[in-house]
Order: sequence, then C-alpha cells, then structure tokens
Amino acid sequence: KYDMDYEQFYISIFIDPQSWLDNGRDYGFEFGVTNPPLEGMPPQKENVWRMDTVMSDVILHLKTGMAGYDLEQIKVVTVNFQDTTKRKTLHPLTFEVLSSKYIPGGSKIVVTGPDSFRVGCVFFRPIYGLSSTTTCLVKKPNIVEFTIDSQDPKTANTPFAIRVMWTNPEFTPPNNWWNVELLSPLLKAVDVRNYIPGFDITDRVEVYVMGTFSYLAEVNPLRIMFLAQTIMNQADTGNELVVHAPLGYVFPAKCTGFRLRLTDNRQASSGDSANTGYPSGFVFPPAGTNCTGFFNNTVVVRLPNGSGMLKNNYTLEIDVENPGYKLNGTDIWQFFTRVRNENGTKIVDANRTVPGFSLSELVPLRTVEGGAWRSLSWPPFCLLALPLLLARSSAEGRL
Repeated sequence: KYDMDYEQFYISIFIDPQSWLDNGRDYGFEFGVTNPPLEGMPPQKENVWRMDTVMSDVILHLKTGMAGYDLEQIKVVTVNFQDTTKRKTLHPLTFEVLSSKYIPGGSKIVVTGPDSFRVGCVFFRPIYGLSSTTTCLVKKPNIVEFTIDSQDPKTANTPFAIRVMWTNPEFTPPNNWWNVELLSPLLKAVDVRNYIPGFDITDRVEVYVMGTFSYLAEVNPLRIMFLAQTIMNQADTGNELVVHAPLGYVFPAKCTGFRLRLTDNRQASSGDSANTGYPSGFVFPPAGTNCTGFFNNTVVVRLPNGSGMLKNNYTLEIDVENPGYKLNGTDIWQFFTRVRNENGTKIVDANRTVPGFSLSELVPLRTVEGGAWRSLSWPPFCLLALPLLLARSSAEGRL
C-alpha cells in the first residue's frame, strides 16, 4: 500500500487479538519486497525506513530515519572487445564475470547489449570457468542467454568467461550500457549488474607503419602514414593522435624526430591547398601541436585547442627505441584518433590491427687491412712483360 501522508509504500502486519507481545522481549518478522532498478534507487538521504505499532488508531511505538540498504551487484563484470569498427560482423566480445553468490547448476546468464547491437551464437565458446556443455540461445536481437550445465554449479567467487559474436552498429548508441543477469533455474534473480560501460563505435583508419632503421636496440625513425576517415572537429577540445607499439618498444618522454605533416605536402599554392581541404595559407600542423611520450610503448600527439584534422592523408614521423630482442608474439601496432578532455575520452577512428615490421641484428662489417692492394697486386716480372705484350698486340692489329 501507499501512504499519501508520508509518501512511502508500507506493509501492515496484523497480530492475533488473542496473542500478546511481552515487554522487554525481542521479536522478528520477515516480508518480501521487490527491489527497484538501479536507476530508480533513491538517493541516500531519501533511502530511509520507518516502523510503528498502532492499536485502535493510536501509535504506541515509532521509529523513523532507519537507514536503508544499497543494492548489490555482481562483483566484477568486464566486457573485452577487439574491433570497434562500425558495422563489423563476427566481432568477438568476451564477458568476464565474478559473482559473490552461489550459482546453481542449470542457471542462466543473460547478457543484454545496447539496442543497436546484434548478437549471434555462432562460434560461441566458454573461455574458462564453465563446462563445454554450456548452451547459447538468442532471445532478442540484442539479448543472449547462456544456460549452465545442471552438473556444473559454481561456488561463490568463481570467475568465468564467455566469448560470443556480435555485430557493431553504425554509430555509438546513446544508451551505451551493457547488463548481465544471473538467474536461477526457476528464473529467480541470483545476481545482476547494470550499466556496464560500453565502447565507442569508430570508423577504421588506414595506417601503415614503416621503420627506417629496424635493428635491435637501436633508435628507429618511424614513418606512420594514415588516412583519417572522420574529421576531428576543431570545436572539440583535446584532439589527439595515439600510437600503441608492441611491448618492448619505448618512446622517450621528450619526443625526438617528431614531425606531423600532410603526406603530399600540397600547401605551396592556393590551388594545391584547396585540394587538401584546408584554406589557402593554412600551415599544418598548427602552432602549439605537441608530442608526449611516457617511457613506454605509447606516444600521444595533441593538437592545440581550436584545431582539428580534415579527412586526408597524413604522415607522422617520430623516433622509437627498438627492443633488444625479437618479439615473441605478434608484431601488431594500434593507432587511434580521439578527443580527451574533462568530459572524458571518446575514440573517433581506430585501427587495432596494424602490421608492424621485422627487426634484424646490426652486424659490423668485417674488413681486411690491405686486402684491396693484395687482390690487385701483380708480380714484378708481370709488370715488366706487360708493355711488351701491349706493343705486340698493337703491331698484330695493324697487320
């Protein structure tokens, strides 16, 4: 019921008139409630309860301002993605889950994606923590349900992960949140987590990374050529280019060999400048562009406020220190354009699978002192006979 005076819902418990409640004794009772959704949870100052006892419309006892409880959620849920390109099909998303609750066998794991995402059970696979007999069922275009084997219950704090294929939408959805529910075999809620942050949908930026001195443990002047597919709006604050090299490469904190330019450098005349999309007389990069390394495999180039980048071919030149060993894994680089400011970070374009280059060992060239003279030296008698042979050949030629 709802109390209009106190603006609260309440429950009434009636005691048998023939029963007695003795003073000084503790009593307890239970009743069921339906928890609100996370977005409907009242703020802390309003999350208070009250209790009273009434007989013949007279309040005998009253307790107000009792603090309520917070809603529990699944302890850990992580959404791991690989490719944020728009309209990307068969995009494997891995959901890593850790619940503090016991999960009975036969329970269901329900994953709800943003409205514009589409899911399919093709190539579905439990990664760890779940048996291979876990099944997958698409309930709605953006909702997928996994059923745990009845003989595979999970104790509290047991981590598990599931991989399933999704199709990315055209644009980043406005409500970019994911939800994960754990339901018992009777479809009663076991645990839940809402408002799991999603990822930005990007266009794919074409990138080519070329090393000009690809030797182990040497400073390597890089040339990174990229074709931006989406403009970086000059009205945005904090336009940045980000390069992630494989582990082992190191960009110094103070960038060396740094240069950002239009690949074709067509800015000399007004006609050439118009072909680039930039106004005549515009100098790229704009003054105030800076480069920052972190003594690791990441470097960031930030444009000054009020500056952006049009769709065009660009070349970024920068020095990196090569690792002193050949990479054991795949040599994959990553490149992003993004906007980062006090409102957060938004990825504009991305390429997470840029092929790298192989590294070689720099071997010193061996030389032999005087080797060139010995290879061309003639015995003394040959030097004496040489003029005679040349003279004879000349005479025979005249004959």
